[in-house]
Amino acid sequence: MAKKPIHISCVGVARYPYLNKPSYQFDAEGTYKVELEVDPSDPATQAFLKFLDAEAAKHDEGATKVQRPFKKKDDNYIVNFKTSYAPRLFDAYNNKLPAEVNIGSGSRIKVAYQVNFYKGFGGGVNLYLQAAQVLELVEFKGRDAEDYGFAQEEGFKVEDQGLPENGYDFSGEGPETESTDANDDPSLLPF
Repeated sequence: MAKKPIHISCVGVARYPYLNKPSYQFDAEGTYKVELEVDPSDPATQAFLKFLDAEAAKHDEGATKVQRPFKKKDDNYIVNFKTSYAPRLFDAYNNKLPAEVNIGSGSRIKVAYQVNFYKGFGGGVNLYLQAAQVLELVEFKGRDAEDYGFAQEEGFKVEDQGLPENGYDFSGEGPETESTDANDDPSLLPF
């Protein structure tokens, strides 16, 4: 069987990207995925959506249409890509992204993908994510205290306690303590 060709999407805005690490929300083994929001007034987007619709139409049976990998949302379209394997990530100049770069919602990206037809649930087309090229990065950083509405107050300060900002020290470089590991002291074994 011939290998499926890899296609490149038009430029779009990443929504809910899980490109650096997988999502475990609906899959215990993890899924890498991204929703690509595209503007239908852009000629490149029009060609992209027309291609995807034509790929799906190959499997339509009469009046019964198979599921498309995109949907209209407000004035734009959302195209879904996913895979079980970590996608390759590149910058605008085709350099591999370092692992510490965390692609967030709002990043402008292009996606390399393979088209796949499935028969279950009435049939449809899904897009297997292969790689992403980041043209404009919006890095995911999580929310800070101001994002939750907290104002700065007088009182406890992490720096005064010698703790890292998250309040926990997972570095293994904390103060030396006496071991209570059963491997070090056989009297701690339960039998």
